[in-house]
Amino acid sequence: PSDADLSFVMIDLDHFKRINDELGHAAGDAVLVQMRPRLQKVFRESDYLVRWGGEEFLVVARGTSRDGLAELAERARCIVADEPFTIPGGEPLRVTCSIGFACYPLDPEHPREATWSAVLAVADAALYAAKREGRNRWVGVVQGRGAPFAIAQSLHSDLACEARVLRSPPG
Repeated sequence: PSDADLSFVMIDLDHFKRINDELGHAAGDAVLVQMRPRLQKVFRESDYLVRWGGEEFLVVARGTSRDGLAELAERARCIVADEPFTIPGGEPLRVTCSIGFACYPLDPEHPREATWSAVLAVADAALYAAKREGRNRWVGVVQGRGAPFAIAQSLHSDLACEARVLRSPPG
């Protein structure tokens, strides 16, 4: 069924190093702590939400429709960007994020063609494409045919690939 897929959603806070460098690590920690409840407003309790490293989060959304992922990514982007974060002893802080996502299996007609770890690498490549395209946006691969490595590489360049790639509108 179309809603039986896994979706890997990578979320990375934009310019997080600047927060730590300019406002201190307590400010950065406050932002990280406030991310989980924000993301829980977007994703379901049955989804896995983990801090993937540094200022990056991974959501493994189970049973999410491929067709609804763009809307989900936009909601996550907005919940970070639209409400200021509260930092110790400081003014409210506006933070944005970049998001990359990919569906597993990449090709529903050939579900064993790519491993889940290869699809996670595609989501990561989509995240970096969003960063490269200006940050505070999302890029996602909802379907692809062929080697996941080639799809990931195409997100880093203008290479053509057999993939359905979605991009948030420039904001």
